[in-house]
Amino acid sequence: MGDKTVATVQKTKSYVDTNPEFIPQYMDEKEFLKDEALATQLSPIANLSQQLATDVSDTVMLAGSESLQSAMLYYGQVREAHSKGIVTARPIYEDLQTRFSKRKRKPKDDKTE
Repeated sequence: MGDKTVATVQKTKSYVDTNPEFIPQYMDEKEFLKDEALATQLSPIANLSQQLATDVSDTVMLAGSESLQSAMLYYGQVREAHSKGIVTARPIYEDLQTRFSKRKRKPKDDKTE
């Protein structure tokens, strides 16, 4: 539930408690009160879970970025070694070059209409 919905349900619960004469006969009051209590109790846990998920996602993104930087440094060293003719660098270079090679950009069409 969103914040507005939570507030609406909690306000309705307050009215149910203070003005029970308006409870429809076809409404299950006990079930409503159980559901409202559960939603109210779980809301802080849901908020913490969302915060934790966001923090974990941010950490994964940062760690991934930093590890890619290191991978690029390693590839640069392997490329340098390969260009100098170091034989053991060749298979590593050939394996990694497809991932690290710069893609050729398509030339932009300078025509304006």
